[in-house]
Amino acid sequence: MSDNDIKRHQGEAQNFVEQLSDEVSICMMLIPSGSFNMGSPTVA
Repeated sequence: MSDNDIKRHQGEAQNFVEQLSDEVSICMMLIPSGSFNMGSPTVA
């Protein structure tokens, strides 16, 4: 498995719907602290 492989696991997620207007809403998913690294992977 390389550093660029996707690691998946099944579990439960917390979410909520944010109402932006009468016609527009967005579903938000909780990403627990420390479980997501933002940005591009380091290239050697």
